[in-house]
Amino acid sequence: MRRLRGRLPLAAILVAILLASCGIPGVALRIAGVNESLPGLDSSYCQSGSCTTTCHDYPTLSPPLVQVRVTSPVTLEVRADSGVTEIHGDIWEGDTVSGRPIETFTLAGQSARFVSQAMAAGHRYYILIDIHWSLPLNSGGQGHVYRVELLPP
Repeated sequence: MRRLRGRLPLAAILVAILLASCGIPGVALRIAGVNESLPGLDSSYCQSGSCTTTCHDYPTLSPPLVQVRVTSPVTLEVRADSGVTEIHGDIWEGDTVSGRPIETFTLAGQSARFVSQAMAAGHRYYILIDIHWSLPLNSGGQGHVYRVELLPP
């Protein structure tokens, strides 16, 4: 009995780790030089593994428009939670997804920077960030959308 009681804390830690691996990692997007993350909306997710197998697409989304003062070149900073293996981004000029993106990028890992060659002050952009993750019991992808208006410094 004494031996079993000594292993209970270890078992509780292992259960907590397994439950955490059933979650969906989050992501934050910032523009270099701005202290706060941009507010965005989830656009879709697909998850599979021992925890669940499910996919969901949200309707066309219009995230809040955020005005940001920038200098060129514009640098996007993406930070994702543990387990994220890839970050993919698409950027459209304007307030919605229309036509082809003006820029596309793919970054490895949980934290990465992308220096845009197309974004400039005086324009609005619709940004899609898609993360892919792999955890012990769960893998999948999730999209996040943002709208930003870049203003001169």
